[in-house]
Amino acid sequence: MKINEIIERPLLMDRIQLSCSIPYIITVDRDKKEITENKDELSYYQSVFYEYLKNKKEFGVYYDRAKKQYYIEVPESDYKKDFPYISHVRLRLDNPYTITIEFNFIRFLKYTIEPNSAYNKDYDLSIRVADDNYIDDKIWSNWDSYLIKNLALQIPDICKCFSEKIIKLYIEDFSRKYNVLTVKQIEFNKDYNVGHHNSADVLNELMKFIISSSGVDWINYLSGYAISVYKARKKDNTARQFYGDHFNPTLKFFVAKGFYFKIYRKTTDHIRFELTIQKEFIKKKFKKHGFESVNDGLRKIARDFFKKSDFVNKLGDSIDNSYSDHFSIVDNVYNFLDKTYPELSYITDCVSHLNPIQDLEVMHFIQSNKRLRPYFERLYLNNGKKILVYSPIKKDGMIILD
Repeated sequence: MKINEIIERPLLMDRIQLSCSIPYIITVDRDKKEITENKDELSYYQSVFYEYLKNKKEFGVYYDRAKKQYYIEVPESDYKKDFPYISHVRLRLDNPYTITIEFNFIRFLKYTIEPNSAYNKDYDLSIRVADDNYIDDKIWSNWDSYLIKNLALQIPDICKCFSEKIIKLYIEDFSRKYNVLTVKQIEFNKDYNVGHHNSADVLNELMKFIISSSGVDWINYLSGYAISVYKARKKDNTARQFYGDHFNPTLKFFVAKGFYFKIYRKTTDHIRFELTIQKEFIKKKFKKHGFESVNDGLRKIARDFFKKSDFVNKLGDSIDNSYSDHFSIVDNVYNFLDKTYPELSYITDCVSHLNPIQDLEVMHFIQSNKRLRPYFERLYLNNGKKILVYSPIKKDGMIILD
């Protein structure tokens, strides 16, 4: 593979952890003299939440020992249909009734453009390894930077509106407006298309580069002072590992407190380079921490870091230095299967990388084929979605392995 064959996707925000609050309901002044204007309102809200505290299990109330606060873990069923790009929602049960949110910007972007004819759903599904928060100009041929910028500007209003909907699930007549939105953590990333079904092999070669003298020099140049390697694991209730655990190591490099980057395989075709900026770093760089105040500054920090990393060239070098005919052989096999039996191409990739079968047409193909069917086990994810997993089978008292 040559460097000019690697396709670099523009920089995007991804997961953003946000806190949305109302202004504090003030009941006393600096001299400890009571102000009665809002005292009754605060007492009413506290009395409502007190009822929730009496039935913690029923209402999903938990206690955060670090912050010494009670909070409600808001069920996804209460909001996921209307806000599929929001998750991990918590409501704190004390003044100013903060709601914490994880806003997935790439998922928001895909949710917006999915009805568009320029959206290639078939390609999107064919390369999926785990989560769906990825996009490039093959998935969205009509790449629109203006639209992306406009969607980013909508985040504050969406989160404030969302927070007001959530609080009213618990206090119907809550009258306060959520207008304080603070960034706790934000991710920026780029995805690099390294060829059809090549990402697992490319990541393996990249790991060899990282531990070489050139790789160490590169990490030092980026001020990296520590590295951890781990495998992202997702399990169902049977503790079965999914999503290519054995072929999906994540390389994590620490640069400063609250500032680190990761490299990992995002899809069958993409390697992701991802920068995470946390509140410890944000507090040092900015006086105000509101989303509107820090968004442009954080984007510039990310853009400068990606430019300094020169990752596309490092990625190309690491591949070229150890390139063999293996990539071309594998690519030829997949191209043949794509043209003759596309279902087998999808199955081959999933089996090779220990990924579950999620495509409905491929699942039907397996279930209707008596030679394939016995080798796949039907399971359900926590959200009720059916998947098929390549699994050993018992036959005549023996376990047949792949």
